Amino acid sequence: MKEKIVVGKIANTHGLKGEMKVYPYSDKENFEGYTSLMIEGVEGKHKVSQVRYSKNMVILKLKGLNRIEEVEGLRNRELSIYKDDLEPLADDEFYVVDIIGCHVFDEAGKVLGVIKDYLTHTSQAVFVIEGADGGEFMVPHVDAFVAQIDIAAKRVVMKLIEGLM
Repeated sequence: MKEKIVVGKIANTHGLKGEMKVYPYSDKENFEGYTSLMIEGVEGKHKVSQVRYSKNMVILKLKGLNRIEEVEGLRNRELSIYKDDLEPLADDEFYVVDIIGCHVFDEAGKVLGVIKDYLTHTSQAVFVIEGADGGEFMVPHVDAFVAQIDIAAKRVVMKLIEGLM
């Protein structure tokens, strides 16, 4: 079965013509590249007919949904795409879904923990790491702290300063 990637959540309706406000789970501009989306609990794919923005939200119009009454019942449902439908990335890029679960090491090879989340709706992207001791800590995704990311090996090497953990 194809792997699905959740890309956002329908927050509300927008206007009377079937548009939806969507909270994006990654950069909102990614929605411009989606040709079709799946709605949680609804059969099949739905073609994207229009994408625009309002503050941090995506205003989304799907083909065939033309009235507010058709989208009111979709509030709080997640939108997804198939992972195979994602655009290829440059060597230094990754999808959030691929970084989750990566093991984190310091430069000496000591296990620091596992990445549990990657926050993008902050001023700086942040790794949320479950430490080897069971605690949780966050590390900004900046070159000063990230020495290497190897998605294929599910391995991230960080250069941490004292007090960050």
